[in-house]
Amino acid sequence: MMLKGVGGRLGQWSAPRVEGFFRSQSIALPEDRLPYVLAFAMGLGFGPGTCGVPRTLAAAPVETIILTEDFEDAVTPGLVLPNQRTDDCSAAAPAGVNSACVTRVLDGPGRLYLTGAFNDQLGYAWLEEPIDLSNSQVRVEFDFFIFGGTNPPADGLSLIFLPAAKPEILTKGGGSLGTGGLDRPYLSIAVDLWDNGDIDPETPCDGASSRTCHVEVNSGTDPGLEPSLLTSALVPSFAAAGNAGQPVHLDVLINGRELAVRLSTPFQDYGTQEVIRTLLPPGILGGGEDSVFVGVAASTGSANAFQAIDDLSVRASPIAPPVLAWDTPATRGGINCGGPTLTLEVDGEETVFASDQPYGEISSIEVGSPTVFRLRGAGHAPDFGGHGASFPGPIEGLSHPELEPLFLSEAWSQCRLEYRVRVPAGRYAIKLYTAENCPCGMAPRGARHAATT
Repeated sequence: MMLKGVGGRLGQWSAPRVEGFFRSQSIALPEDRLPYVLAFAMGLGFGPGTCGVPRTLAAAPVETIILTEDFEDAVTPGLVLPNQRTDDCSAAAPAGVNSACVTRVLDGPGRLYLTGAFNDQLGYAWLEEPIDLSNSQVRVEFDFFIFGGTNPPADGLSLIFLPAAKPEILTKGGGSLGTGGLDRPYLSIAVDLWDNGDIDPETPCDGASSRTCHVEVNSGTDPGLEPSLLTSALVPSFAAAGNAGQPVHLDVLINGRELAVRLSTPFQDYGTQEVIRTLLPPGILGGGEDSVFVGVAASTGSANAFQAIDDLSVRASPIAPPVLAWDTPATRGGINCGGPTLTLEVDGEETVFASDQPYGEISSIEVGSPTVFRLRGAGHAPDFGGHGASFPGPIEGLSHPELEPLFLSEAWSQCRLEYRVRVPAGRYAIKLYTAENCPCGMAPRGARHAATT
Protein backbone atom coordinates (compact mmCIF):
# COMPACT_ATOMS: atom_id res chain seq x y z
CA MET A 1 0.00 0.00 0.00
CA MET A 2 1.23 3.50 -0.77
CA LEU A 3 -0.30 6.82 0.24
CA LYS A 4 0.96 9.28 -2.42
CA GLY A 5 4.57 8.39 -1.72
CA VAL A 6 3.61 7.02 1.69
CA GLY A 7 4.87 3.48 1.18
CA GLY A 8 3.71 0.29 2.76
CA ARG A 9 1.96 -3.01 2.21
CA LEU A 10 -0.89 -5.13 3.30
CA GLY A 11 -0.94 -8.85 3.88
CA GLN A 12 1.61 -11.65 4.17
CA TRP A 13 4.44 -11.72 1.65
CA SER A 14 6.88 -14.57 1.43
CA ALA A 15 7.62 -16.76 -1.60
CA PRO A 16 4.84 -14.83 -3.37
CA ARG A 17 2.74 -16.15 -6.25
CA VAL A 18 0.84 -12.93 -6.79
CA GLU A 19 2.14 -9.39 -6.50
CA GLY A 20 1.10 -6.19 -8.13
CA PHE A 21 -0.72 -2.92 -8.16
CA PHE A 22 -4.28 -3.63 -7.02
CA ARG A 23 -5.73 -0.15 -6.65
CA SER A 24 -4.78 3.45 -7.25
CA GLN A 25 -7.25 6.16 -6.45
CA SER A 26 -7.48 9.59 -4.85
CA ILE A 27 -9.32 10.04 -1.55
CA ALA A 28 -10.29 13.52 -0.38
CA LEU A 29 -9.86 13.99 3.37
CA PRO A 30 -11.80 17.00 4.80
CA GLU A 31 -9.63 19.61 6.48
CA ASP A 32 -11.91 19.85 9.53
CA ARG A 33 -11.48 16.22 10.65
CA LEU A 34 -7.88 15.93 11.83
CA PRO A 35 -6.26 13.65 12.78
CA TYR A 36 -7.37 10.98 10.32
CA VAL A 37 -7.17 7.25 10.51
CA LEU A 38 -7.15 5.30 7.26
CA ALA A 39 -8.08 1.69 7.94
CA PHE A 40 -7.15 -1.01 5.44
CA ALA A 41 -8.66 -4.50 5.81
CA MET A 42 -8.33 -7.74 3.82
CA GLY A 43 -9.91 -11.15 4.37
CA LEU A 44 -6.80 -12.97 3.13
CA GLY A 45 -5.87 -14.66 6.40
CA PHE A 46 -2.94 -12.48 7.41
CA GLY A 47 -2.24 -10.11 10.31
CA PRO A 48 -0.49 -8.91 13.51
CA GLY A 49 2.07 -9.31 16.37
CA THR A 50 3.04 -7.83 19.80
CA CYS A 51 5.29 -5.34 21.60
CA GLY A 52 6.19 -4.01 25.10
CA VAL A 53 7.95 -1.08 26.80
CA PRO A 54 9.91 -0.79 30.07
CA ARG A 55 11.07 2.59 31.54
CA THR A 56 11.73 4.36 34.87
CA LEU A 57 9.53 5.48 37.74
CA ALA A 58 8.56 9.14 38.19
CA ALA A 59 8.94 10.98 41.48
CA ALA A 60 5.66 11.00 43.41
CA PRO A 61 3.87 14.16 44.61
CA VAL A 62 3.25 14.80 48.33
CA GLU A 63 2.08 11.52 49.81
CA THR A 64 -0.29 10.39 52.55
CA ILE A 65 0.85 7.34 54.50
CA ILE A 66 -1.97 4.81 54.63
CA LEU A 67 -0.06 1.95 56.25
CA THR A 68 3.45 1.06 57.31
CA GLU A 69 4.04 -2.31 58.94
CA ASP A 70 7.29 -4.02 59.97
CA PHE A 71 5.57 -7.09 61.48
CA GLU A 72 7.63 -7.00 64.67
CA ASP A 73 4.36 -7.29 66.61
CA ALA A 74 1.72 -9.95 66.03
CA VAL A 75 -0.93 -7.20 66.11
CA THR A 76 -1.13 -5.39 62.75
CA PRO A 77 -3.46 -2.35 62.94
CA GLY A 78 -4.95 -1.52 59.55
CA LEU A 79 -4.21 -4.99 58.15
CA VAL A 80 -6.75 -7.80 58.40
CA LEU A 81 -6.06 -11.55 58.22
CA PRO A 82 -9.54 -13.07 57.74
CA ASN A 83 -10.33 -16.72 58.37
CA GLN A 84 -7.18 -16.79 60.50
CA ARG A 85 -5.54 -19.90 61.87
CA THR A 86 -5.25 -20.29 65.65
CA ASP A 87 -2.11 -22.44 65.99
CA ASP A 88 1.54 -21.33 66.27
CA CYS A 89 2.13 -21.64 62.48
CA SER A 90 4.70 -24.38 62.86
CA ALA A 91 2.60 -26.86 60.88
CA ALA A 92 0.49 -26.74 57.73
CA ALA A 93 -2.75 -24.80 57.99
CA PRO A 94 -5.87 -26.98 57.78
CA ALA A 95 -7.63 -27.10 54.42
CA GLY A 96 -9.75 -24.01 53.80
CA VAL A 97 -8.01 -21.96 56.52
CA ASN A 98 -5.89 -18.88 55.84
CA SER A 99 -2.26 -20.03 56.18
CA ALA A 100 -0.91 -16.50 56.78
CA CYS A 101 0.50 -15.52 60.16
CA VAL A 102 2.86 -12.96 61.63
CA THR A 103 5.72 -14.92 63.14
CA ARG A 104 9.47 -15.52 63.21
CA VAL A 105 11.39 -18.36 61.62
CA LEU A 106 14.71 -19.51 63.12
CA ASP A 107 14.67 -16.52 65.49
CA GLY A 108 14.71 -14.18 62.53
CA PRO A 109 12.83 -10.88 62.27
CA GLY A 110 9.07 -10.74 62.40
CA ARG A 111 7.48 -11.16 58.98
CA LEU A 112 4.09 -11.88 57.48
CA TYR A 113 4.49 -15.51 56.39
CA LEU A 114 1.82 -16.10 53.78
CA THR A 115 2.78 -19.76 53.36
CA GLY A 116 5.11 -22.14 55.11
CA ALA A 117 6.98 -24.90 53.28
CA PHE A 118 3.91 -27.12 53.08
CA ASN A 119 1.80 -28.20 50.10
CA ASP A 120 -1.67 -26.83 49.35
CA GLN A 121 -1.44 -23.64 51.39
CA LEU A 122 -3.15 -20.30 50.68
CA GLY A 123 -2.40 -17.24 52.78
CA TYR A 124 -3.73 -13.71 52.44
CA ALA A 125 -4.18 -10.34 54.15
CA TRP A 126 -6.12 -7.17 53.26
CA LEU A 127 -5.90 -3.53 54.12
CA GLU A 128 -8.79 -2.73 56.42
CA GLU A 129 -9.98 0.35 54.48
CA PRO A 130 -10.40 0.84 50.72
CA ILE A 131 -8.51 3.35 48.57
CA ASP A 132 -10.25 5.68 46.12
CA LEU A 133 -8.30 5.27 42.88
CA SER A 134 -10.51 7.77 41.05
CA ASN A 135 -8.85 10.59 43.03
CA SER A 136 -5.60 9.02 44.20
CA GLN A 137 -2.54 7.34 42.87
CA VAL A 138 -1.33 4.58 45.14
CA ARG A 139 2.12 3.17 45.75
CA VAL A 140 2.62 -0.20 47.46
CA GLU A 141 6.06 -1.43 48.49
CA PHE A 142 7.35 -4.40 50.44
CA ASP A 143 10.28 -6.81 50.70
CA PHE A 144 9.52 -10.43 49.91
CA PHE A 145 11.45 -13.58 50.78
CA ILE A 146 10.94 -16.92 49.03
CA PHE A 147 13.13 -19.74 50.33
CA GLY A 148 13.31 -23.38 51.37
CA GLY A 149 10.69 -25.92 50.43
CA THR A 150 10.78 -28.14 47.38
CA ASN A 151 12.98 -27.97 44.29
CA PRO A 152 11.55 -26.35 42.27
CA PRO A 153 9.66 -24.12 44.71
CA ALA A 154 6.03 -23.05 44.25
CA ASP A 155 3.85 -21.24 43.56
CA GLY A 156 4.16 -17.48 44.01
CA LEU A 157 2.55 -14.40 45.51
CA SER A 158 0.15 -11.68 44.34
CA LEU A 159 -0.42 -8.03 45.16
CA ILE A 160 -4.16 -7.61 44.56
CA PHE A 161 -6.41 -4.61 43.86
CA LEU A 162 -10.05 -5.61 44.30
CA PRO A 163 -13.17 -3.42 43.99
CA ALA A 164 -16.14 -3.51 46.36
CA ALA A 165 -15.83 -5.58 49.56
CA LYS A 166 -12.79 -7.64 50.47
CA PRO A 167 -13.53 -11.39 50.54
CA GLU A 168 -13.45 -13.25 53.82
CA ILE A 169 -12.08 -16.41 52.20
CA LEU A 170 -9.89 -16.93 49.13
CA THR A 171 -10.55 -20.31 47.58
CA LYS A 172 -8.09 -21.05 44.79
CA GLY A 173 -4.40 -21.50 45.50
CA GLY A 174 -1.66 -23.38 43.65
CA GLY A 175 -0.92 -21.83 40.25
CA SER A 176 -3.97 -19.59 40.60
CA LEU A 177 -1.94 -17.52 43.13
CA GLY A 178 -5.01 -16.70 45.21
CA THR A 179 -6.88 -14.77 42.51
CA GLY A 180 -8.26 -17.52 40.25
CA GLY A 181 -11.39 -17.98 42.35
CA LEU A 182 -12.33 -14.30 42.76
CA ASP A 183 -15.93 -13.53 41.84
CA ARG A 184 -15.35 -10.06 40.34
CA PRO A 185 -12.85 -8.17 38.19
CA TYR A 186 -9.48 -7.61 39.84
CA LEU A 187 -5.97 -6.46 39.06
CA SER A 188 -2.91 -8.27 40.41
CA ILE A 189 0.82 -7.95 40.07
CA ALA A 190 2.18 -11.41 40.77
CA VAL A 191 5.55 -13.05 41.35
CA ASP A 192 5.40 -16.47 39.70
CA LEU A 193 7.67 -19.43 40.56
CA TRP A 194 6.00 -22.34 38.74
CA ASP A 195 6.04 -22.75 34.97
CA ASN A 196 2.52 -23.38 33.65
CA GLY A 197 3.68 -24.18 30.12
CA ASP A 198 2.73 -22.16 27.07
CA ILE A 199 0.81 -19.51 29.03
CA ASP A 200 4.00 -18.43 30.84
CA PRO A 201 7.01 -16.65 29.27
CA GLU A 202 10.47 -18.09 28.82
CA THR A 203 12.73 -16.92 31.66
CA PRO A 204 16.36 -17.31 32.79
CA CYS A 205 15.15 -19.67 35.54
CA ASP A 206 13.53 -22.15 33.15
CA GLY A 207 15.04 -25.62 32.95
CA ALA A 208 14.17 -29.29 32.95
CA SER A 209 11.91 -28.80 35.98
CA SER A 210 8.83 -26.58 36.20
CA ARG A 211 10.80 -23.66 37.58
CA THR A 212 10.20 -20.09 36.37
CA CYS A 213 10.81 -16.56 37.60
CA HIS A 214 8.80 -13.68 36.21
CA VAL A 215 6.42 -10.90 37.13
CA GLU A 216 2.94 -11.00 35.62
CA VAL A 217 -0.04 -8.67 35.51
CA ASN A 218 -3.39 -10.47 35.79
CA SER A 219 -6.91 -9.15 35.43
CA GLY A 220 -10.10 -11.11 35.94
CA THR A 221 -8.61 -14.44 34.85
CA ASP A 222 -7.18 -17.56 36.45
CA PRO A 223 -3.38 -17.22 36.12
CA GLY A 224 -2.94 -20.96 36.52
CA LEU A 225 -5.04 -21.63 33.41
CA GLU A 226 -5.06 -18.48 31.27
CA PRO A 227 -2.40 -16.15 29.86
CA SER A 228 -1.54 -13.03 31.82
CA LEU A 229 -2.29 -9.54 30.61
CA LEU A 230 1.44 -8.74 30.65
CA THR A 231 4.64 -10.46 31.80
CA SER A 232 8.26 -9.52 32.37
CA ALA A 233 11.28 -11.78 32.82
CA LEU A 234 13.65 -8.88 33.63
CA VAL A 235 13.84 -10.22 37.16
CA PRO A 236 16.29 -11.84 39.59
CA SER A 237 15.93 -15.45 40.66
CA PHE A 238 13.48 -14.98 43.51
CA ALA A 239 14.18 -18.30 45.22
CA ALA A 240 17.95 -18.01 44.83
CA ALA A 241 17.85 -14.56 46.42
CA GLY A 242 15.67 -15.80 49.27
CA ASN A 243 17.84 -18.85 49.91
CA ALA A 244 20.82 -16.50 50.12
CA GLY A 245 18.97 -14.45 52.75
CA GLN A 246 18.54 -11.48 50.41
CA PRO A 247 15.20 -9.68 50.08
CA VAL A 248 13.63 -8.65 46.79
CA HIS A 249 11.86 -5.30 47.02
CA LEU A 250 8.62 -4.82 45.06
CA ASP A 251 7.50 -1.26 44.24
CA VAL A 252 4.15 -0.84 42.44
CA LEU A 253 2.58 2.45 41.33
CA ILE A 254 -0.98 2.80 40.02
CA ASN A 255 -1.80 6.27 38.75
CA GLY A 256 -5.05 6.26 36.78
CA ARG A 257 -4.35 3.89 33.88
CA GLU A 258 -0.59 4.05 34.45
CA LEU A 259 1.03 1.00 36.03
CA ALA A 260 4.73 0.88 36.94
CA VAL A 261 6.49 -2.06 38.61
CA ARG A 262 10.04 -1.89 39.92
CA LEU A 263 12.20 -4.57 41.58
CA SER A 264 15.41 -4.16 43.55
CA THR A 265 17.76 -6.52 45.38
CA PRO A 266 21.44 -6.66 46.26
CA PHE A 267 21.49 -10.29 45.12
CA GLN A 268 23.96 -10.90 42.28
CA ASP A 269 24.28 -7.14 41.67
CA TYR A 270 20.75 -6.96 40.24
CA GLY A 271 20.34 -3.44 41.63
CA THR A 272 17.09 -1.65 40.82
CA GLN A 273 15.20 -2.19 37.58
CA GLU A 274 11.82 -1.11 36.33
CA VAL A 275 10.33 -4.25 34.81
CA ILE A 276 6.94 -2.94 33.69
CA ARG A 277 5.45 0.43 32.80
CA THR A 278 2.27 0.32 30.78
CA LEU A 279 -1.22 1.66 30.23
CA LEU A 280 -3.95 -0.43 31.81
CA PRO A 281 -7.08 -1.09 29.72
CA PRO A 282 -9.94 1.30 30.55
CA GLY A 283 -12.33 -0.01 33.21
CA ILE A 284 -10.02 -2.87 34.11
CA LEU A 285 -11.61 -3.17 37.56
CA GLY A 286 -15.14 -3.25 36.21
CA GLY A 287 -16.03 0.34 37.12
CA GLY A 288 -15.25 -0.16 40.82
CA GLU A 289 -12.02 1.87 40.80
CA ASP A 290 -13.39 4.40 43.29
CA SER A 291 -13.34 1.80 46.08
CA VAL A 292 -10.48 -0.69 45.86
CA PHE A 293 -9.11 -2.94 48.57
CA VAL A 294 -5.42 -3.79 48.52
CA GLY A 295 -4.36 -7.28 49.51
CA VAL A 296 -1.48 -9.74 49.36
CA ALA A 297 -1.73 -13.49 48.84
CA ALA A 298 0.57 -16.46 48.26
CA SER A 299 -0.07 -20.10 47.54
CA THR A 300 1.50 -23.52 47.22
CA GLY A 301 0.25 -26.64 45.44
CA SER A 302 2.05 -29.90 44.82
CA ALA A 303 5.32 -28.07 45.55
CA ASN A 304 6.03 -25.40 48.15
CA ALA A 305 8.24 -22.73 49.70
CA PHE A 306 8.30 -20.29 52.57
CA GLN A 307 6.80 -17.07 51.19
CA ALA A 308 6.96 -14.01 53.41
CA ILE A 309 6.79 -10.23 53.17
CA ASP A 310 8.23 -7.50 55.39
CA ASP A 311 8.28 -3.70 55.66
CA LEU A 312 4.95 -3.15 53.94
CA SER A 313 4.23 0.44 52.94
CA VAL A 314 1.07 1.81 51.28
CA ARG A 315 0.96 5.50 50.35
CA ALA A 316 -1.43 7.68 48.36
CA SER A 317 -1.08 11.05 46.66
CA PRO A 318 -3.22 13.19 44.33
CA ILE A 319 -3.82 11.48 41.03
CA ALA A 320 -1.88 12.73 37.99
CA PRO A 321 -3.40 10.67 35.16
CA PRO A 322 -1.10 9.93 32.23
CA VAL A 323 -1.43 11.87 29.00
CA LEU A 324 -2.03 9.95 25.77
CA ALA A 325 -0.46 11.50 22.66
CA TRP A 326 -0.24 10.17 19.11
CA ASP A 327 2.88 10.00 17.01
CA THR A 328 3.15 12.74 14.41
CA PRO A 329 0.84 11.88 11.47
CA ALA A 330 2.71 10.33 8.56
CA THR A 331 3.55 12.44 5.51
CA ARG A 332 5.75 9.69 4.07
CA GLY A 333 6.22 6.09 5.02
CA GLY A 334 3.66 3.34 5.31
CA ILE A 335 3.06 -0.28 6.23
CA ASN A 336 5.85 -2.84 6.22
CA CYS A 337 4.29 -6.11 7.31
CA GLY A 338 6.42 -7.79 9.94
CA GLY A 339 9.74 -6.10 9.20
CA PRO A 340 11.98 -3.24 10.33
CA THR A 341 11.85 0.31 8.95
CA LEU A 342 13.21 0.33 5.38
CA THR A 343 14.16 3.11 2.98
CA LEU A 344 13.80 1.96 -0.64
CA GLU A 345 13.74 3.63 -4.03
CA VAL A 346 10.47 2.76 -5.79
CA ASP A 347 9.77 4.10 -9.32
CA GLY A 348 12.65 6.52 -8.89
CA GLU A 349 11.31 7.95 -5.61
CA GLU A 350 12.87 7.28 -2.21
CA THR A 351 10.19 5.93 0.12
CA VAL A 352 10.33 5.06 3.82
CA PHE A 353 8.37 1.92 4.70
CA ALA A 354 7.47 2.12 8.38
CA SER A 355 8.18 -0.88 10.59
CA ASP A 356 5.20 -3.06 11.32
CA GLN A 357 3.96 -2.48 14.89
CA PRO A 358 0.48 -2.64 16.39
CA TYR A 359 -1.48 0.55 15.74
CA GLY A 360 -2.21 2.44 18.97
CA GLU A 361 0.45 0.55 20.96
CA ILE A 362 2.97 2.47 23.08
CA SER A 363 5.83 3.82 20.99
CA SER A 364 7.58 5.87 23.71
CA ILE A 365 7.15 7.04 27.30
CA GLU A 366 8.09 10.41 28.74
CA VAL A 367 8.14 9.84 32.50
CA GLY A 368 7.00 12.78 34.59
CA SER A 369 4.02 14.21 36.37
CA PRO A 370 2.03 13.47 34.36
CA THR A 371 3.67 10.71 32.35
CA VAL A 372 3.15 10.98 28.59
CA PHE A 373 2.46 7.77 26.70
CA ARG A 374 2.98 8.28 22.98
CA LEU A 375 1.00 5.89 20.78
CA ARG A 376 1.85 4.57 17.34
CA GLY A 377 -0.08 6.24 14.55
CA ALA A 378 0.65 3.59 11.91
CA GLY A 379 0.60 -0.19 11.93
CA HIS A 380 -1.70 -3.16 12.12
CA ALA A 381 -4.73 -3.13 14.36
CA PRO A 382 -4.10 -5.65 17.18
CA ASP A 383 -6.21 -8.52 18.55
CA PHE A 384 -6.51 -10.63 15.43
CA GLY A 385 -4.61 -13.63 16.76
CA GLY A 386 -1.51 -12.93 14.69
CA HIS A 387 1.91 -14.51 14.44
CA GLY A 388 5.22 -13.55 12.87
CA ALA A 389 7.61 -15.44 10.60
CA SER A 390 10.30 -14.84 7.99
CA PHE A 391 11.22 -16.09 4.53
CA PRO A 392 14.91 -16.45 3.58
CA GLY A 393 14.52 -15.45 -0.10
CA PRO A 394 15.35 -14.86 -2.85
CA ILE A 395 11.89 -13.92 -4.08
CA GLU A 396 11.26 -14.05 -7.82
CA GLY A 397 8.66 -12.58 -10.13
CA LEU A 398 8.28 -9.19 -8.45
CA SER A 399 7.16 -6.38 -10.74
CA HIS A 400 9.29 -4.12 -8.51
CA PRO A 401 12.38 -6.21 -7.57
CA GLU A 402 13.54 -3.45 -5.24
CA LEU A 403 10.61 -4.33 -2.94
CA GLU A 404 12.05 -7.78 -2.13
CA PRO A 405 13.21 -6.70 1.40
CA LEU A 406 9.58 -5.98 2.28
CA PHE A 407 8.57 -9.56 1.53
CA LEU A 408 11.20 -11.30 3.66
CA SER A 409 9.21 -10.77 6.88
CA GLU A 410 5.57 -11.47 7.42
CA ALA A 411 2.80 -11.07 9.97
CA TRP A 412 -0.18 -13.35 9.54
CA SER A 413 -3.35 -14.63 11.13
CA GLN A 414 -6.19 -16.92 10.20
CA CYS A 415 -8.71 -14.16 10.79
CA ARG A 416 -8.13 -10.94 8.88
CA LEU A 417 -5.70 -8.12 8.41
CA GLU A 418 -6.28 -4.49 9.27
CA TYR A 419 -3.79 -1.64 8.95
CA ARG A 420 -4.25 1.96 9.96
CA VAL A 421 -2.19 5.11 9.46
CA ARG A 422 -2.81 8.66 10.67
CA VAL A 423 -2.11 11.23 7.95
CA PRO A 424 -2.58 15.00 7.57
CA ALA A 425 -5.63 16.18 5.62
CA GLY A 426 -5.19 16.14 1.85
CA ARG A 427 -5.63 14.02 -1.27
CA TYR A 428 -3.76 10.72 -1.49
CA ALA A 429 -3.10 8.23 -4.25
CA ILE A 430 -3.25 4.83 -2.56
CA LYS A 431 -1.26 1.92 -3.95
CA LEU A 432 -1.78 -1.56 -2.58
CA TYR A 433 0.97 -4.15 -3.12
CA THR A 434 0.19 -7.76 -2.21
CA ALA A 435 1.84 -11.12 -2.58
CA GLU A 436 1.15 -14.49 -1.04
CA ASN A 437 2.52 -18.01 -0.73
CA CYS A 438 -0.62 -20.03 -0.01
CA PRO A 439 -1.04 -23.00 -2.46
CA CYS A 440 -4.77 -22.33 -2.54
CA GLY A 441 -4.30 -18.87 -4.05
CA MET A 442 -5.23 -15.52 -2.60
CA ALA A 443 -8.45 -16.85 -1.04
CA PRO A 444 -11.17 -19.31 -2.10
CA ARG A 445 -13.67 -16.46 -2.32
CA GLY A 446 -11.24 -14.16 -4.11
CA ALA A 447 -9.17 -11.31 -2.81
CA ARG A 448 -10.91 -8.45 -1.04
CA HIS A 449 -9.43 -5.10 -0.17
CA ALA A 450 -10.81 -1.81 1.09
CA ALA A 451 -9.73 1.66 2.12
CA THR A 452 -11.94 3.66 4.45
CA THR A 453 -11.72 6.97 6.26
